Amino acid sequence: MINDLGIIQDFIPAGRRNRPGRDNPMNFITIHETGNTRAGANARAHGSFLQNPNTQVSWHYTTDDTETVQHLPENEDAFHAGDGSGNGNRQSIGIEICVNSDGDFKKAVKRTAVLVADICKRRNIPVENIRQHFSWSNKNCPENIRARRPISWGVFLDEVRLAMQDRRPMGVNVAIGGLMLHVPSAMNIDGRWVVMLPNGPEGQPQPNVLLRVMLEALGLDVGWDEAANTITTTRPISADELRLLNTIVHWEARGEDLTGQIMVANVVLNRLACQTFPNTINDVIFAPGAFSPTQRPDFDNAQPSRRTLDAVQQALSGTDYSDGATYFHAINHLTPDVWHERAVRDGMLVHVKDHGNHRFYKRA
Repeated sequence: MINDLGIIQDFIPAGRRNRPGRDNPMNFITIHETGNTRAGANARAHGSFLQNPNTQVSWHYTTDDTETVQHLPENEDAFHAGDGSGNGNRQSIGIEICVNSDGDFKKAVKRTAVLVADICKRRNIPVENIRQHFSWSNKNCPENIRARRPISWGVFLDEVRLAMQDRRPMGVNVAIGGLMLHVPSAMNIDGRWVVMLPNGPEGQPQPNVLLRVMLEALGLDVGWDEAANTITTTRPISADELRLLNTIVHWEARGEDLTGQIMVANVVLNRLACQTFPNTINDVIFAPGAFSPTQRPDFDNAQPSRRTLDAVQQALSGTDYSDGATYFHAINHLTPDVWHERAVRDGMLVHVKDHGNHRFYKRA
């Protein structure tokens, strides 16, 4: 056994023609497919093939959907890459994946990814040094993976990276506006946050989602808070949108402290991130009945203070005291007939918090 992976050791006898016994510096790992679709052509069957005294080829491991068989010590070279005395044969660990018709190839690929991850960690081999047989001798191998059946080469390498990190996704949080989402099947891999999706119809594997690409496609600037295990997002805004956000915070909260002004900016941005509100700052602010200062004849003549400008910049940079609030109302104008209070009684809104002269709410 090796590292609890359940590996069956069935070494080719020393002195055989397919066990040259030369030192292997183990700088690379080479992935093959056996090409033998015959029923029963599993890992043990290939081990028996390598034990034949007339067999001239060799490799280090064979994986199928249930077992892994080791045929040579990793620190010995083998004849598997088709490059003579090149780096494929002399410096890599060769792994064959079974394609027998009575086996589950998808499971065999996953077992291989776990094995490769284990070797990479033990031998300090970077993922960049995992190679296809094709890279050494231009043979179309591993044929199925090269044809994206059931996964592409890039996804296979992502599976290896995931397996190297405790062999399971750890999940990440995603902060979008005032919302915090948890994606349990995602892992930060070189800053891409790969989401491993379950199999789709008829068991077909789905392509892994690169969360960064998806968030950036939504127009968000993406960052990473390692301490909080959280993907942070901010939405880049135009100069006109910035001016408009400064203006509404000025009119709604010019008498509030810095935190109070940040919270009003948070409400605007929270609405922007919520599907039930418009999706532009202009449309959020000028939505009918949304913000009463927009009706002022001098609305565009606002002169925001330095504190207001700072508050808006902090909100855009991710500072958020709102706890997801999407509504607020001035406390000194609060009566039982105010819509917000009626909505709380009707179970439509919940009271989040009070700060300064504002009471904040969000949908129930």
